[in-house]
Amino acid sequence: MGPRPLNPTAARRHIDLTNLAVRYGLIVAFALLFVFLSLTRDNFFTATNIRTMLLTSAVTIIVSVPLALVLQSGGVDFSIGSALGLAVVLGGRFMADYGWHPVAASAAVLVILGLVGAFNGLLCARWRLSPVVVTIGMLFLLRGVAFVLSGAETRRGFGRGFSYLGRSRWVVLDIPTPVLIAAVWSAVLLVLWFRTRWGRHAHASGAAEEAASVGGINVPKARHSLYVLTALGAGIGGLIQLSRLNSAPAVTGDNLELEALTAVLLAGVAFSGGLGSAANVITGVLFLTVLGNGLIQYRVDTNWTRVVEGAVLVASAGFQIAIIRAARQQRAAPMAAGGRAESEPAVTTSRAAGAAADLDLSPTPAGGKLRGPASETGPRRGVPALEVSNAAKHFGPTTALEDVSFEVWPGEVVGLLGDNSAGKSTLIKALTGVHRLDRGQIRLFGSEAAFESPSDAQAAGVEAVQQQLGVIPIFDASENLFLGREPVTRIPALRRIGWIDRRRMREVAVAELSKLRVRLADVHAPMSALSGGQQQSVSVARASLWATSVVLLDEPTAALGVKQSAEVHRLIRRLADEGKAVVLVTHDMPQVLEICDRAVVLRHGKVAAIETINEHTHVDRLVAHITGSISGSESQHAPT
Repeated sequence: MGPRPLNPTAARRHIDLTNLAVRYGLIVAFALLFVFLSLTRDNFFTATNIRTMLLTSAVTIIVSVPLALVLQSGGVDFSIGSALGLAVVLGGRFMADYGWHPVAASAAVLVILGLVGAFNGLLCARWRLSPVVVTIGMLFLLRGVAFVLSGAETRRGFGRGFSYLGRSRWVVLDIPTPVLIAAVWSAVLLVLWFRTRWGRHAHASGAAEEAASVGGINVPKARHSLYVLTALGAGIGGLIQLSRLNSAPAVTGDNLELEALTAVLLAGVAFSGGLGSAANVITGVLFLTVLGNGLIQYRVDTNWTRVVEGAVLVASAGFQIAIIRAARQQRAAPMAAGGRAESEPAVTTSRAAGAAADLDLSPTPAGGKLRGPASETGPRRGVPALEVSNAAKHFGPTTALEDVSFEVWPGEVVGLLGDNSAGKSTLIKALTGVHRLDRGQIRLFGSEAAFESPSDAQAAGVEAVQQQLGVIPIFDASENLFLGREPVTRIPALRRIGWIDRRRMREVAVAELSKLRVRLADVHAPMSALSGGQQQSVSVARASLWATSVVLLDEPTAALGVKQSAEVHRLIRRLADEGKAVVLVTHDMPQVLEICDRAVVLRHGKVAAIETINEHTHVDRLVAHITGSISGSESQHAPT
C-alpha cells in the first residue's frame, strides 16, 4: 500500500498555525507573564517599576537589535558585551584622565568601536573566517584590553552634563532618556532593514547566500556593515552605562552577549540566518526583563534565578528547531499541492505537467516551429555577441572544462547539450562571474570581458537563469524580480538612503509575469509559498527583464508545466528576435529542434560537436553526439 497522499488544505493549515506560533508566540507569552505578575504582585504594575524595567531593558535592546540583524544576515557576534565594557573604560579615561568634553569623548568612543566592528567584519565577512571563533576571540581580547586600560583604578565623576545621557527623563511623557534612545535607534534600524536596499541585500545574504550572490548582491559588503552596527550599538550602550553608573568599571557588560543572544533566539531569529523577525527582538528583551523582575518580586534566590535564565536559553534552542521545521514545511507544501519538486530531474517538458495546476492554463496560439529567420538565413553579419575561446576550468584534480570554444551571434539561440557532468552548468557559471576560468577568454561583441562577480556580468548585459532556483525564499516575487536592482523612490531625502519603491516593483512584477501567463493569488506571498513552476517563472522573467545582450538559460523549463514551457519557448524566441544572443542548456531534444539555431555538445568538459539545427536534424543524431556514438562536428558560422 502506497503512502497516504498529503491533504494540501491540512498541510497549509498546519503551516499557518506553526508560522503564527513562531511570529506571535513570544508576544502571547510576554502578555500572559505580564498579566500574571500584575495580578499576583502588588508592586509590579506600578509606574516606578515599569519605568525601572524599561530603563533596565534599554541598553540590551540597543545591542540586541543589530545583533539580530547580524544573525539574519548569516553571521553572529559574541563580542558585544566586551565591546560595551571597552566603551565604558575608554569614555572614563577620555573624560577623567584627559579632561575631554563629553561630546568629544563620546565621539571618540564611537569611532574606536566602529573600527572594532569594521575589523570583525573584515575577518568574518570579507575573509570568511568563522564568525563564532573570531568573535569569541574578540570577546576575550577586548575584555583584556579594557582591564589593561582601566588598571587598578576605577574612574568616577564625569560632569553633570554627561549624567543627563543616562539619568535624565524626557519631559513630555516622563520617559528615561536611555529608553528614548533605544526606541529611536531600534526604529531607525528596523525601518532601514525592511525598506532600503542595504537592509534587503543584507537579509537576502542570510536567507539564500548563493541566490543573493547570483542576483548581483555584494554579500561580503552587506554583512560587513552589520558588524560595524553591532559595535556602534555596544558603544552607545557603553556610554549610557557610564553615565548611569558615574563610574567606569572594566567588568561592565559581562555576559551581556548571552542575554542579548537569548532575547534574539526567543524572538524567532534563526541562528543559521535568514529566518525570523528582527522586530520581535524588543519583545524578547522585555520578556527576559519582566521574568527577571518577577523572580525578584517573588524573592527567588539568585542561584535559582541563574537556573531559570539558563533554562530559557535552552528552550530558545528548541524554538530554533521549530523555526527551521516550519520553513521546510512551508517550502514542501506547494509540492504537495501539485507542483513538482525542484530536485526531481527533468528530461522533457511533459514530465513537468504536474506543476501546471498552479498556473493559468488559458489557451495559447497554435504551435509549430518557433525558430525564426535566424534558422533559415543564418545569424546576422558582424561580430559575435558572445565568444568563448579555449576556456578551461579545474576543481583540484577534476577537469570541468578543457579548451571549450564557440560563439553565439546576435539573434541566435544556441542549445548547450551534454550528459550530466559534461560541464554545462560550470560553463554557465563561468560566463556569469560565479566561477573564474583558469584559462581562456570571454569576449562580448569583440571586447574581452573579465567577470569578477555576477554583478560584473549583469553590468555588461549578461543575464542568467541558473540550474538551482536563484530566488530568495522569504522574499516575494517582486523582490526577487528586482533582486540587487531595486528601484528607489524619487523623493530626494529618501533616495539618498536607498528607499525602495515597492509599489513600482509590484506593478512591473505583475506585468512581467503575465507575459508568461503566471497568475499569483497573492503578490505579497513569499517565494517559499509558491510552486516550483512559479518560482522558476520568476527567475526566467528576471532574466528577460534585465538582459541587454546575452541571456544564459540553464534548464529554464525544468519545473514548468507544458503550457508554461510553451510560453518560455516563445519568450526565448522573442529575446532572439530582439537581437539578444541566447544560450539554452536543456536535456529536452524536441525543445532543441523547436527553438534552437545551433547546438553545442559538451562531453567530459570538451566540445564534442557543433551542429546546425535545420529540417534534416533529428533527435537521434543529437543523442548520438551526447553519448559519443558518433564523432566529428559540423561547425556553422555566420556568413561573411
